[in-house]
Amino acid sequence: MEIGADSLQTRLAGDLVVLQQQLDSPTMWATAARALTTYGKTTKDPTEAIGWYDTARIAADRSDDLAIRVWVRGRIELHRALMMTKSGDRSGGLAYARRAWATLPADRRSQTLGLVLQEVERAARQPT
Repeated sequence: MEIGADSLQTRLAGDLVVLQQQLDSPTMWATAARALTTYGKTTKDPTEAIGWYDTARIAADRSDDLAIRVWVRGRIELHRALMMTKSGDRSGGLAYARRAWATLPADRRSQTLGLVLQEVERAARQPT
């Protein structure tokens, strides 16, 4: 099944409304963290995306699940750097991305996160 970002965002918004009423266990916080991260990826406004990533980070912390916390922070920090870079803070975004990559445990550095880092580096080199 393939759906666009707008359709996915609408579906996720409905799921998040229902999910917020069930945040009574670490497992539900982990589920919320994943959904919030995905929701942040569907937004077009970099500032809004960063806000959703911050909320996902808080949910991940409440999950008490180290794997979720690392996954969310790896996806969030590199995507935050990309949003910073695309919003005009090229040097700050690039530095943020490189710090996030360096602090990510080696066994958690996925190919996807490496591609996001490369995208940040390309965006930082774009002429103004």
